[in-house]
Amino acid sequence: MIIEIPMTPSHALSPNARTHWAPKAKAASELRDAARAAVLSSTTAAERAFLVAGSGIGYTVTVHWKRGGSRDEDNILARCKAAIDGIADGLGIDDRRMHVRGVNSDTSTKRGVTVFTLTRED
Repeated sequence: MIIEIPMTPSHALSPNARTHWAPKAKAASELRDAARAAVLSSTTAAERAFLVAGSGIGYTVTVHWKRGGSRDEDNILARCKAAIDGIADGLGIDDRRMHVRGVNSDTSTKRGVTVFTLTRED
């Protein structure tokens, strides 16, 4: 299952950013809400039920940045935490059942989109 979130994680969500808590909380809330909405709008109830019926959910995240530059995997993953929580909300599960399988950064194709590829783990 592919979930496309029409935004990239804000710089405010980076563990390296020294951001005041208010802008960081706003950015996290916006990303989480966008991820939840993307899950609910791009999948059917049957698809979500099939996915969560397994023992876990593996995911690969690819961030298509608006601007060039390289980012390291651990910071990408940290910046995507709110999106992971939003996906779990949309699926109706605890995010402890979700396991990272890959992290990618891309500036060559679409821009300004975060793509999660979810797979059922049995």
